[in-house]
Amino acid sequence: MSRKEIDILVEAARKSCAVIEKNSNLLWTFEELVEAQECGWYQAEGQLLPPDKQMAVSGPYPGCAQMRGATGEAETYRPVGQTEHFVVFATSNILAQTQTSRNT
Repeated sequence: MSRKEIDILVEAARKSCAVIEKNSNLLWTFEELVEAQECGWYQAEGQLLPPDKQMAVSGPYPGCAQMRGATGEAETYRPVGQTEHFVVFATSNILAQTQTSRNT
């Protein structure tokens, strides 16, 4: 079943994943994604594809070396997927919660 790219992104942000725009390397908040959804942006059908090794975005805080030191959580972000315009990152805690809910 195909879904709109924006719906995939809103769902990821609702689950506390970091959603980073590929072109700008900016983190989009849940509220910003909902607003984009309401404005009709990113309405094309999309898929959450696996991250690839040559992604343009390396983390949820690209170019911010201090962020890694400021929060231990920043170190645990891992790419979990990508759409045409965005990369989705999740923490180890989010990944563990997802696994637990799948097994129950």
